[in-house]
Amino acid sequence: APDPHDRHGTFVVAYDGDEPVGCARGVLLAESFPHEDLLGRYLGAGRIDLPLARIMTVNSVAVLPDWRGRRIVRSRAGGEVTVATRILELLHRRFREAGVLVSLLTTGPRLAETFFRAAGYVALGPPFRLPSYHVPLVDMGAWLADSPLSRNDGESAAGASVRLWLESRGRFSSG
Repeated sequence: APDPHDRHGTFVVAYDGDEPVGCARGVLLAESFPHEDLLGRYLGAGRIDLPLARIMTVNSVAVLPDWRGRRIVRSRAGGEVTVATRILELLHRRFREAGVLVSLLTTGPRLAETFFRAAGYVALGPPFRLPSYHVPLVDMGAWLADSPLSRNDGESAAGASVRLWLESRGRFSSG
């Protein structure tokens, strides 16, 4: 069945020539809220108290098996990163340019501890299980520090509060 959130999504696709090798979807919460049942509990006073236009979710980061772990060269920024890392960097950049301050996602513990933690995400709570999933899940969040509205450019009191709440989750590095 089609995903109703796709029409609100921003997609980043990595190609090898004409062949797609990886992709990710980001959705601005002001337009649609994938996984609201999981992530909605983190919104509001004392946690992530920002307008929905300042929050995104990352969904469906996927890379073909032959491309997982392969390093590619960043065209402008230089250096080598994996396909998944580059896709996430570009997705974050698109949303930061639109003024997004926070990114949320739900993933399995292995990817939480390896990939997403290295990308600046922190666990918002302990792993949990849902009857419809065969693996535990972890909700995660990241402060998109390079946002035009970030602390480096005079963040709002609400933004400062959210950043501090994320930092208090234990593994956030404000770097």
